[in-house]
Amino acid sequence: FFFFFFFFFFFFFFFFFFFFFFFFLFQFLAGQDVVLSHLSAEHRYPIASCPCNGMELEFHIHQRAHDRFSQLLFSSLKRGERITINGPRGHFLLDERSNRHLIFIAWERGFAPIRSLIDHFISLEMDNPVSLYRVSSERPYLHNHAKSWHAVLEQFDYQWIKSKTDGSTRQLITQLTNPPQRNLSLSSADFYIAAPAEQLIELSEQLITLGIDESKLHGSPL
Repeated sequence: FFFFFFFFFFFFFFFFFFFFFFFFLFQFLAGQDVVLSHLSAEHRYPIASCPCNGMELEFHIHQRAHDRFSQLLFSSLKRGERITINGPRGHFLLDERSNRHLIFIAWERGFAPIRSLIDHFISLEMDNPVSLYRVSSERPYLHNHAKSWHAVLEQFDYQWIKSKTDGSTRQLITQLTNPPQRNLSLSSADFYIAAPAEQLIELSEQLITLGIDESKLHGSPL
């Protein structure tokens, strides 16, 4: 009896310690980002997965000349090599208490944190009306995935805005002020924008000019 009790206690303690350590180490909130590093290369990436998927971490990494980590990843990084994760960090978080219309804007490669927020929104079974706008010069990656949300979720609208070399923010503002949902009032919406800093600032300024409360603008610069 003593041996059985000792074994059970040891097993339970080990399992609890391992689970607590693992959960604490990798816990994150939808919309946050981390810094991935390997050797001397590092870069900040938003987490694309939802906390509801347990310990799964998903990143959308595009190969770019000024991103040394992406260069390593696509050229020489091998399966099984160690990558260091620092984080999570960031305040690009979903207001779970809001009953307002939610407008998500993903600019070019800014879909990763938006996907995390929307998957989190779905997991919470929130019933807010949602509009998703993707601004990109070419057909956006995971375009069909975004379209599937539109197909299966009520009150979910999805639009791809094909950007031009200039005037893309004006294109988006035009779409926002002429939405498919005719009862949508921009002043009664929460905005979640993932975009390069220049576009994020320009778009935020235009929305404030339209009377949007600054506290309803949530931005994640890329």
